[in-house]
Amino acid sequence: MRLFRSSMRASSLLQTRSFATNASELRSAVFKDHLRTVKMAESMETVLPGGRNLFPLLPKAFTGIKQVGVIGWGSQGPAQAQNLRDSLEGTDIKVKVGLREGSSSIAKANAAGFSEDKGNLGEMFDVIKESDLVVLLISDAASVALYPKIFPLIKSGATLGLSHGYLLGHLESINETFPKDINVVMMAPKGMGPSVRRLYVQGKTVNGAGINSSVAIHQDVTGNATEIALGWSVGVGAPYTFYTTMADEYKSDIFGERCILLGGVHGLVESLFRRYVQNGMSPEDAFKNSAECITGPLNEKISHSGIKSVYESFKGEDKIIFEKAYTAAYTPCRDIIEEVYDDVACGNEIRSVNNAVARHDRFPFGKIDQTYTWKIGEKVRAARDGNFVLNPFTAGSYVAMMMAQIDVLISHGHCYSEVANESVIESVDSLNPYMHARGVAYMVDNCSTTARLGSRKWAPRFDYILTEQAYVAVDGNQIKNEAKIMSEFKNHKIHDVLAVFASSNSTMHFCQEKRLFCRKVLLLVLGALERSQSLFDCQVKQIFVQEELDQGNDISSLSLQRVQSWKQIERELNILQLLQRHDHRNIVRYLGSERNGPSVNIFMEYLPAGSLSKVLKQFGPFSEEMVRAYVRDVVQGVSHLHELGIAHRDLKCANLLLADDELGGVKIADFGTAKMVAFEVRNGVNVDQQRQMDTLRSVRDGMGSPFWMAPEIVRAEKGTDSWCKADVWGIGCIVIEMVTGRPPWENLSNPLTAMFHIASASTIPDFPNHLSSAAHDFLLRCFEKNPDNRASATELLQHRFLLESPKSS
Repeated sequence: MRLFRSSMRASSLLQTRSFATNASELRSAVFKDHLRTVKMAESMETVLPGGRNLFPLLPKAFTGIKQVGVIGWGSQGPAQAQNLRDSLEGTDIKVKVGLREGSSSIAKANAAGFSEDKGNLGEMFDVIKESDLVVLLISDAASVALYPKIFPLIKSGATLGLSHGYLLGHLESINETFPKDINVVMMAPKGMGPSVRRLYVQGKTVNGAGINSSVAIHQDVTGNATEIALGWSVGVGAPYTFYTTMADEYKSDIFGERCILLGGVHGLVESLFRRYVQNGMSPEDAFKNSAECITGPLNEKISHSGIKSVYESFKGEDKIIFEKAYTAAYTPCRDIIEEVYDDVACGNEIRSVNNAVARHDRFPFGKIDQTYTWKIGEKVRAARDGNFVLNPFTAGSYVAMMMAQIDVLISHGHCYSEVANESVIESVDSLNPYMHARGVAYMVDNCSTTARLGSRKWAPRFDYILTEQAYVAVDGNQIKNEAKIMSEFKNHKIHDVLAVFASSNSTMHFCQEKRLFCRKVLLLVLGALERSQSLFDCQVKQIFVQEELDQGNDISSLSLQRVQSWKQIERELNILQLLQRHDHRNIVRYLGSERNGPSVNIFMEYLPAGSLSKVLKQFGPFSEEMVRAYVRDVVQGVSHLHELGIAHRDLKCANLLLADDELGGVKIADFGTAKMVAFEVRNGVNVDQQRQMDTLRSVRDGMGSPFWMAPEIVRAEKGTDSWCKADVWGIGCIVIEMVTGRPPWENLSNPLTAMFHIASASTIPDFPNHLSSAAHDFLLRCFEKNPDNRASATELLQHRFLLESPKSS
C-alpha cells in the first residue's frame, strides 16, 4: 500500500493554494469520493486507491492539458508513455514521446507505436515546447546537464513532471530553483519501468493491477497541480498512491539505495561470507549461510510476516545468537546510515554522483561480481536443491541494518508509509529477488546510474564497519546496551505499520499474487522452484527432437529449423548454459529448458519490442547515429562471445532484439547455429561436412542466412579462428541491412546464387554513398575477404566509427 502523508508541506512560496495539514482535510475535487484514510502507528495517512474505474476522471484531472510530452526512453519512459496513451484512449489528450535527434531509442519507440508519421513522436526539445504536461524521464545525469536548456522551453502555466527528486536535490545544492511560472510535480512509481508496463497490461482483466506510486506537489501556480499529479499516477496504473514531498522522496530514495536496498546488503554479504569461511565453513556453506539465507528464507519471512516474525521464529540458542548479532550490528550500521543520510541531505552525495558521471568516459563502471564470494555463489545457485538455511547470526545482522535505516528515516520526519517502502518492501519484494536470481551485479546493475554509483561507493564502508566493530564485539563479548537495543526492537512501531500492509485486502495484493503466480509457473516449468528469475515473463523456443519424430510422426507442418537432432539441441543448450554463467547485457538471457515428449522447450527472457528486422520493415532504414549505437552493442556482445570461445554464425537484424531495460540497446539472440570453437575444432580437423549441412539447412528453411554468410563459411574452410572472423563479416552485413533496410546481395536471384557469388567473387557488398568516411572504413575492415587479415570484434570496438560521440546530447 502507498499512502498520503498526513502533514502536506508546501515546498514553494509561489503556491496559489494552501495544502491540507490533516489527512481528513485533504481535498481533491476530482478524486474526493475515492480517498481513504488509514491509521499508521500514531498518525493517519490517506491513500488514493487507483483502478480503471477512475480512467473516466482523467480528462477532468488533466483540465487544460491537450498534450502530455514524455521525454526519454530509459527505464520509465516506455512504460509511462504507453500506459498514459492507453489510459487516455478516446479522449482529446495526446501523448507524445520526445527523443533527441538520432537517438538509438527511436526504433524502440517506433516498435511501441510512437512515430513521427502518427504525430506522437518528435524531437525532444520541440515536444517540450509544445506540451502542457512535460514528463521528464531522462537520466539524472542528463537532467542535470540539460535543465538550463529545458526550463526556458516549458510554457508558462504548464506542468513539469518528474519521477525522481534528484534534479531538485541538484538545484538546492547550487542554490537554484525551478522556473517560477510553472507547476512542478512528481509521480514516482515504486518499481522498475518494465514492471510498471507489464503489470498494467496484466491488470486489464481486473480493476487495478500495477505498481504503487508516490506523488509530490512541489510548486502549484495554476491551482490544480494536485489533480494533475494524481491523474498522472492513476493514468500510469498505480493501484495505490501516497503523498510525500519531492525533497523527502529524493532523500529517502538515494539514501536507501546506498544502505539496505543495495550497498548495505552487498557489504553485509561480503563480510559475513568472509567471517564464516574464517570460522571453518566451506566456501559453499558460507555463501549459503550469508547471501542465500538473506535472499531466500529471510527475505520470504519478512515479505509475508514482517520483521519481528524473524526473531520470533528462533528458539533457544538460535534466539540468543540472533540477539547478539542484532545488538552488535545495530549501532555500527546506524553510524554509517546516519552519515549516508547527512551526505544526501546536504547535497554531497549528489555532487559525488555528478562528478563520477563526468569521469565515466575515462573510468566506466567496473564489475562487482568477480570476487571469490560471488564466484562461489555461481556454483551454489547452479547446485540448488531447495534446502535453504535460516542462519540466526545472518538474520540478526541483516535485521539490525534494516531497523537502523528505519530509525534514521523516522528521526528525519519521513512518513511511515515511505519508511516502510524504502526500507522493507522495496528490499524484499523488488530488489533482493534479483540478487537471489543471479548475484549482486544483477541486482545493482539493473538499477539507475545514481544507484549503481552509490552502491559501489558505500558497500565497502558497511563491510569494513561490520567486520571491524560488530563482529569484534560479538567475539570479544563486548556488546553494549544489549537489553535496551533488543527492547526497542521488540516494541518498535514499524511492526504495527507492516501489519497494516499485510492485512490490507486491496488490489495491491492482486498485483503481488499475479507476479508470484507468473514466477511460480515459470519456475515450476523449469523444474526447480528455487531457480528464482526476476523476469516474470519469458519466451519459449520449441525444438522437436528428430530422433523422436522418426517413428511415424507427421512433421510436414514443421519447419526444418524446429526439427533438430538431439546432438544439435544439446550443443545449443551447452552454449546457453555457458552464457547463463557469464551474463552480458547485449546477450539475451537464458532462463532454462525442459524436455516435453518429442520436443525441448528453451526459455529465454521476453523482450516485447521485438527484433530490429521488424522495426526496419515497419519504419525503414536507420540514421547513421542509430546504426552506430546499435552496432556498438552488437560488437560488444560478439566480443564477449568470442572471449568465451563461442561463434554465433548467424548475425542479422532478425536475431537482434531491442532491450527492455534502463540501459536500452540491443541483445543478440538465437544460438541455434552457434558453435564452441574450442570444442568443435581440434588440431585443424576438417569439419566441412558439418558446415555444409548447416548451410543447406539455412537455405532450405528459407531463413535468408546465406545473404549474411562470410566467404570462408560458404567455402567450409578449415581453421579455428575463421568462425569468429565470420561473425565480423556478419557485423558488416548488419550495418548494410540497417542503413538500407535490405540485406547485402539481395539483388541476386536466390540464396544459392548469393552463396556462389560470395564464395567465388572478389567483390564485396556495395556501400551506400551517404555513409561517413568512418563508417566506410569500418565496413572495409569487416568485409576483408581473407579472414586472417579481417579485424577481430575486440579491435572493432576501438574503431573510430564506434568511438565517435553522438552529434547531440
